[in-house]
Amino acid sequence: MYSIIDVRIKTIILLLFVFNALAQKLYCQVDVPKTQSEKQQYFREMLQMQQWGVQSRLDWRYVLIDGNVTTSKYLERKIHYDTSGRIKEIENFTKDNRKLSIVEFLYGDTKVLTEKNEYLPTGELKNKVQYRYDSSGYISEISYYDARRYITSKWVYERVAENNSIVVSEYLPPDKPDRQWIYTYEDFYNGKESGMDSYEKKKLKFSKRNIWDEENKRISAEVFFNPQGDEVYRLEYNYDIQGNKAAVDRIFPNLTKVKKSIYNYNEKNLLSGFIDHNINGSIVEYYKFTYIFKE
Repeated sequence: MYSIIDVRIKTIILLLFVFNALAQKLYCQVDVPKTQSEKQQYFREMLQMQQWGVQSRLDWRYVLIDGNVTTSKYLERKIHYDTSGRIKEIENFTKDNRKLSIVEFLYGDTKVLTEKNEYLPTGELKNKVQYRYDSSGYISEISYYDARRYITSKWVYERVAENNSIVVSEYLPPDKPDRQWIYTYEDFYNGKESGMDSYEKKKLKFSKRNIWDEENKRISAEVFFNPQGDEVYRLEYNYDIQGNKAAVDRIFPNLTKVKKSIYNYNEKNLLSGFIDHNINGSIVEYYKFTYIFKE
């Protein structure tokens, strides 16, 4: 039986991975590089879209009834790419095919994302995000603005070379630090992340430690702990023959294993489907992606 604290920790961790799952579905271009390896991955996926001449991707979400996938589906998202393979615009839709919003992506001279603006179908600004980078091209600051262009939060990235860590701090107006994530690495260049500690108002909320597959140089598991140091659960990663992330399993301390995520790829090695499960192993998201290529 888990305590109330453990349940809260699970909720925080689950929210974190909802965000990460979305980033995975949209490619890491919607994320920004903290290390050299992340920067390489950023441009590798951009080049892949350019080489195949991808013009758009349609994200079809299937309707679930009592956790079961039906044949009914609707277009949730349409992603448009420019000739360099970068995301230039995302159209979001409701279940009844009404346009919900349009997200515009702007880039700097180094091809990295500098600004993201979300507009309502009427053309009014919904929110804005601005990105700043240091002299080495790594993210240094992300600022979030509301429809009135007032800043709502700011994330500051500080690289601490002496202990190979990156401190990510969230500031809320008027510039008061609210949350922090401290990522530790074996070294910055290879981006081999050892773990991460999450703090809220300077109190530890949860920790994550990574287990690496040394032969293939990739993460094989992420282990999550509560503030008392007890393991809450771990995520085990499985890869296909191409080295793509194929499946993620959630394993609890009592060795109960439930599915977390499943990723499918097409003949061009592009992500073609995504299935996500809740903490009990029931399907909560089922997507299929189709691509439109330039003629």
